[in-house]
Amino acid sequence: MSSSPSNDSHDLNDLSATLLSSSAFLLTYAIPLLVLSTVLTFSGSFLTLDRTRALPRPKTFDPENLTRRLRSWFVLEGGIGGILLGYAFGVHIATMLSIMIPNVTSAAPLRPPAFLAVWLCSVLLTSVSSGRWKYAARTVAGLIGYSTLALSISVIVHPTRLTRIVLAAVFTALGTIACLLPFPAISHTPVRIAASATGAFGVILSVSLFAHVPAWADVWERFWVDNDINWGSSREKGLSAAYCFLLVTGVICDWALHKYYGEDPDEKWNQYLSDYSLNLPNNPRRAGDFHPPLSLWDQITNFFSSEETKIHSKLQKPVTVLHKNDPQIFPSMLGDPGGAHKYSPISGPDQKVYEVDLGLSRKSGGDAKWEEFWRDVKSQAVY
Repeated sequence: MSSSPSNDSHDLNDLSATLLSSSAFLLTYAIPLLVLSTVLTFSGSFLTLDRTRALPRPKTFDPENLTRRLRSWFVLEGGIGGILLGYAFGVHIATMLSIMIPNVTSAAPLRPPAFLAVWLCSVLLTSVSSGRWKYAARTVAGLIGYSTLALSISVIVHPTRLTRIVLAAVFTALGTIACLLPFPAISHTPVRIAASATGAFGVILSVSLFAHVPAWADVWERFWVDNDINWGSSREKGLSAAYCFLLVTGVICDWALHKYYGEDPDEKWNQYLSDYSLNLPNNPRRAGDFHPPLSLWDQITNFFSSEETKIHSKLQKPVTVLHKNDPQIFPSMLGDPGGAHKYSPISGPDQKVYEVDLGLSRKSGGDAKWEEFWRDVKSQAVY
């Protein structure tokens, strides 16, 4: 490990010289990182929290066969943004560890083919995890977003090595907690900042590798090197200014996408219907779950009410008992009892639902047609 100023541009801290020594490895590493980081910069949280993700499965979801269950498992709760965040996390963590371990231990540095295999395996694992689970995507966003933000601030202000480490630890811990808060109105902003910071960092790192700017290309060395001769150069300051510009414009662009094309309204509606159906009690008189439960006040009111004025769970309103000769409800029935069964119950102007009492609807002595009619009306009544 070196804690003194370094003058050797080809020491173990040099990413392009040790792990990306050939153009093929450099292009394989930098081009995908540049493209995906650009997308993350301007629409990272939008693609993670707003669009391109599968809606959460309702609690009542129960696939009927194994094939559908397996298919339902492979959904992108983290969206495309989660996959991109997982890719960036895997690349940066693999890069940092591959450079740091040979510098702080006696282990030999990785050769380019071995490094390629390491970061590809890392990317595969983290991309799948963060794309599949939304909280994995949020965790990855907090970890890589705020650690790279702290590291970028260290590049700009050049604090001591201990300050860099403490700053990164504090930013990473607080940022990850903020991203995992279960309040969308609060956690959306931390995720947006994390995604834009991750993207801006990846863009500047890729550009510095192509332009051979060691101060940014070997940015991870700032966690274990006190000082370097390449730090503070004009090229470093130019890339630092570009990082700040990308971060600010990325956050603004992502905010605009959220404002005008934001959260999927189907998610809230599906969640509402799911919760509603779970809370519906079963009415034994009819098949299925139809009616919401009574409130506590309605239950207390029913206790002191007569049968005619009780509020039923299937109605949520008082029941009005009608007689067969009520002309306001069934005017066409009068004078045609034989054809009365053709008419269905009609709701009143106040949109109440009326229930017919068979016991009060028969003619004195009982009439088979009237009894059949009222049974038919009661069976067709809208509850």
